[in-house]
Amino acid sequence: MGSNTRLNRGYASIRINNAWKIEMGDMINSYTQKLYFSGDTLTVYLTSAPLRNELSMSKQKVIDLLNQACQERLIKTVNFR
Repeated sequence: MGSNTRLNRGYASIRINNAWKIEMGDMINSYTQKLYFSGDTLTVYLTSAPLRNELSMSKQKVIDLLNQACQERLIKTVNFR
């Protein structure tokens, strides 16, 4: 993996983190432990099981919202843990 690819992945990760904070709002952010972006998969670690279940039922909506905020189709899959 070239340094340019790593730089682009790092930049994409920052953009996704920022989009999550803005789009998901304070309540969801307060339950978000961390985000991990690898390949085209975003893994979100949450501290609330009910919220995890609720977001799991809205995966495509979350993917669409974040990709739209990033103005690029970066995420194809999202996992909530």
